Amino acid sequence: MTKVSCIIPAHNEEKNIRGVLDVVSKVSSEFIDEIIVVDDGSIDNTPNIVREFSNIRLIVNEKNGGKSFSIARGITESSGDFILMLDADLHGLRPEDIVSLIDPVKSGKATVSMSVRKNAPPWMKLIKVDLMTGERVFPRDIIMPHIKKVAALHSYALEVFINRIIIKNKCTIKSVYLKDVQDELKTTKKGLLAGVKLFVSMWRDILKTVSFWEWLYQNFALSRLVVRD
Repeated sequence: MTKVSCIIPAHNEEKNIRGVLDVVSKVSSEFIDEIIVVDDGSIDNTPNIVREFSNIRLIVNEKNGGKSFSIARGITESSGDFILMLDADLHGLRPEDIVSLIDPVKSGKATVSMSVRKNAPPWMKLIKVDLMTGERVFPRDIIMPHIKKVAALHSYALEVFINRIIIKNKCTIKSVYLKDVQDELKTTKKGLLAGVKLFVSMWRDILKTVSFWEWLYQNFALSRLVVRD
């Protein structure tokens, strides 16, 4: 029987993470075999909130290593055949959203699933794939050969690196529309100035991993791999 491991990286997410964990916990007994939160050196109450959930395993990074490092650590210590990757700052997440991400992959309808969130850019909704989404399900064995590279990636380069693997392996994709789900804007979470700095940092990290032209190509290539209903 195939197993699903849910990996949630978190850094100073005391305002948001409880809602995500509540939802994931509701479906864990039937659809998820283990839930792992990797706390990335939080200095707020995030790890204590995670400890309130008896069915969730907490891994704590002694110092902040970034999202990519945290995901790599979580995957390495997981036991599932499939990885469900979730962000910790989601709003509007429902149990049925989790099921809709897992089902196409576990049933063999697609190799991977990727969410299209409520606040995804309009052109990504048009091409039916969000190449920057943090909500994905994929086989563990497609990422493990690259896990050391994942751990060493710049924080915001994770998604485009995984996209590269998906495209190289010609993995079929199920785009899952999460109509009420959105992540918290960086300007909302950190304030205007800090949020703009984070946005710039995000693009700096992305462009250190893929060129702008490859980023554009990923939009096209991923869209070609989407399984149409």
